[in-house]
Amino acid sequence: MTLILEAKQCGCRLEPACHEVQIDLRTYRRWYQQGEVQADKRPICLRPEPANKLSQEERDAIIEVCNRSEFASLPPTQIVPTCLIE
Repeated sequence: MTLILEAKQCGCRLEPACHEVQIDLRTYRRWYQQGEVQADKRPICLRPEPANKLSQEERDAIIEVCNRSEFASLPPTQIVPTCLIE
């Protein structure tokens, strides 16, 4: 961002300056609003919990099955079919 500001102060247009540092002009404008760089809002946004999220009991049951001695050396792609046959 400082390179773009420095180029602007030297008389360069914004679009070529953004192109030189390989960011889109729209991205620059979104990041740099009201004279300052905006903070990243991704970590603070609310994200809904997935509808198909496993409950803690389901997770514990899966881990218990995977940790059995007969499945210790098998990947999940082989454990699941074996459990379905039983």
